Amino acid sequence: MGDVYASVICTSVLQLKEIPPRPTEFDGALALFNLAEWVDEGKLRLATLLDKVALQQKPVRGDGHCQFRAVADQVLGSEHRYAEVRQAAGVQLEANPQAYSGFVMGDYREYVLGMAGKEWGDNVTLQAISDALMAQFLLVTDYQEEALVSVTPATGPPQGTFCLCFHAEVHYNLSLIHI
Repeated sequence: MGDVYASVICTSVLQLKEIPPRPTEFDGALALFNLAEWVDEGKLRLATLLDKVALQQKPVRGDGHCQFRAVADQVLGSEHRYAEVRQAAGVQLEANPQAYSGFVMGDYREYVLGMAGKEWGDNVTLQAISDALMAQFLLVTDYQEEALVSVTPATGPPQGTFCLCFHAEVHYNLSLIHI
């Protein structure tokens, strides 16, 4: 028993040695090793990127309307006005099938009807919202490549710029400047 105790003390002492500084070539890099299954690498990547560009997430309700809620909060001042944004997207999609139908898989009419209900917003609806509101959206994503995406109106210069964040294929939130 005494030998085991001595070994534990010796190991503890060895761990107190000085740790060398991190090499500069790793500055700004995020290395993910042996993460527990419950750790969401995408969320971790998004949080790291937001911190790096001095933004913070403002969560919106995740109920199938998150894209519309995030836009409503940024553009109209309240996520509770999401129905107005969803309606603007629907009107834009309905009025301009030539602009959007090529980006929709399946029947375009069914797609538009789904977006009028509770279907999740996607890149097509975000472009339609951008066009309808003449707004630019800077999207901070958890994509490993192209983590920053700009969506601009196809019909003219934007009248305002807003920042959203997107946990890919899962959830939209809005981004705020970190003060």
